[in-house]
Amino acid sequence: MGKIDLIALDLDGTFLDPAGEISPASLEAVQAAQATGVKVVLSTGRSGWEAAHFSKLAGCDSLAVCLGGAALCDARTGRHLRRWDLPEETGRRALELCLGRDIELMIFAGEEILLDPFSRRSLQRTYPFSVFHSRAVDTPDPLAYLAEHGLPLTKLHGDQKPGGYPLEELAALPGVSLTASNDHDFELVPAGVNKGRALALLALMWGIPLERCAAVGDSANDLEMLQAVGSPWGTPPLRCRRRPSALWRTTAMTARPRPFSPAWSKPLQAPGRPSGRLGAFLSAETARSDIFSLTFPQVEGVP
Repeated sequence: MGKIDLIALDLDGTFLDPAGEISPASLEAVQAAQATGVKVVLSTGRSGWEAAHFSKLAGCDSLAVCLGGAALCDARTGRHLRRWDLPEETGRRALELCLGRDIELMIFAGEEILLDPFSRRSLQRTYPFSVFHSRAVDTPDPLAYLAEHGLPLTKLHGDQKPGGYPLEELAALPGVSLTASNDHDFELVPAGVNKGRALALLALMWGIPLERCAAVGDSANDLEMLQAVGSPWGTPPLRCRRRPSALWRTTAMTARPRPFSPAWSKPLQAPGRPSGRLGAFLSAETARSDIFSLTFPQVEGVP
């Protein structure tokens, strides 16, 4: 295993313990890594506000991947530094397909979070994170709210018992990627967006080669991130052996030692390194020229 300069940590099921908290041992592990000069960042499907909340609790470094790779945020404020939104018509149609189905739906509209009445009631029971609920906006008509406020649709997260989603219809929409963070949910983001590409951009901003990055994750939406880095570590059971529609697949895993693990985690496993077109696509040179047509916003105080 080569030198590691950056560690990217998924939150749910990885860095957070089963109670949704950061254990003292995990905090010590972050501090120990940083004491050797390693940067530690969060890479999560959650909002920028939540990424910033947990980044500050853990003392992580100043950038984070949020919304499943649809945005990079300032890990101190939660504000987006770079974001990729769904095509307007695609986002509208995706919402039409999901609303009214009693799906626990998180609607990420740029930096805002929208909840319809059913989702607010349900999430208060199943997702008791105050930083989320304090930022979420209640609206009886999310489509009208988006239009009235001129907001983009960045990501949809739906949670319900398997079989209750319009997965085939969502997967057929133009300009989307469909993945999951559990075995009973789905995440809809812009085509080509994932944690791996966002982490490639974050590492590039700091001048860190991907082969000197490590990543820890447990779900289908972590796979591209694990494939992108030189030291990938998947926490068992790397949930989501299936993925929505044709995107769900079985992933072969091979055991490897671990450079980082929360104290409660079991031994880590990781998929193999990408090769061919995928490996080239995730290289720093390709990221610099192709992945996002890079133009970095100038944000005061953010390296």
